[in-house]
Amino acid sequence: MANTQVFDRYLLLERVATGSMAEVFRARQLGAGPLAADVAVKRLLPGLAGDGWVAQQYLREVDALRRIDHPAVVKLLHAGRGNDLPYIAMPWLGGVNLRQLLAGVADPADRAAATGQGSTARRLDVAMALGIAGQVAQGLAAAHAAGVVHRDLSPTNVQISQEGLVVLIDFGIAQVTGLASLDSAEHMPGKWAYASPEQRNGQPLDRRTDLFALGLLLREMLTGQSPDGQTDAHRQYAELEPAQLQELLNTLLATDPRLRAADATEVAATLAKLLATLGKPDLTAELRQLVLQRPAPPPAHEWSAAELRGETVTQPHLDPDATLVHM
Repeated sequence: MANTQVFDRYLLLERVATGSMAEVFRARQLGAGPLAADVAVKRLLPGLAGDGWVAQQYLREVDALRRIDHPAVVKLLHAGRGNDLPYIAMPWLGGVNLRQLLAGVADPADRAAATGQGSTARRLDVAMALGIAGQVAQGLAAAHAAGVVHRDLSPTNVQISQEGLVVLIDFGIAQVTGLASLDSAEHMPGKWAYASPEQRNGQPLDRRTDLFALGLLLREMLTGQSPDGQTDAHRQYAELEPAQLQELLNTLLATDPRLRAADATEVAATLAKLLATLGKPDLTAELRQLVLQRPAPPPAHEWSAAELRGETVTQPHLDPDATLVHM
């Protein structure tokens, strides 16, 4: 295989993503047979290996995933070090993330505008949006029950697998009960456009911040409009039908967390009831077909040194998926 490399116990087949702290490879365990399933290896960027804080923050994902066992949350297969770089191995999900899915179902004219402030993609039908949000809510419920708050829920961290399953990924900045906070005064953990009001204000967070982000995801799937990352989350949108759906969104997006939905299990149950009224209790086959129809994603973005220092994410209105926004 061309361009492969050996890393610890894995053969790295291709790099599929690069972020501000880590890079992700499709890989295969050394010695595994030709029919063995591929895995995803996520390792700390070499240039950050000497930064103790970054390494600790990166390994927080290990602490989070070890606590959670649910099909809607990516599974931890192994955690280790290779060439002095910490890494984790997870099942290879394939498919696309929700951001790519939304862009992929857009008309060509819409797809060209599917980045930046108030980005637009064709909205999903109500049943599809409810089905995806329901599985995300189930994953959040499992995380919350394990004492984990994701804090970084956004379209790029919701993966639609090649089997049509919805899986919550990237717990790299999760808040884990019983573990000391690693937050610094220089940045807000999470994505500005999908952050709750209390998250933007640097206040203590709990599971309700994830449910606020879920409300934003659901509204984006239903309206085709991403949050602008600049103004109040309650930008005006047309009322949604059925009325119970609008009521749910209102409770998820309450500015005051005391008035917000607080139990992901209850939210998942409400979404399931709404979906049942539409006569589509299981959308796995439809999601699988959507993933198959979507064009292949572009090559992994290569981050510049300036981007790795966080310089570009000081303007979150340019990218709703920007993470670790500096205060």
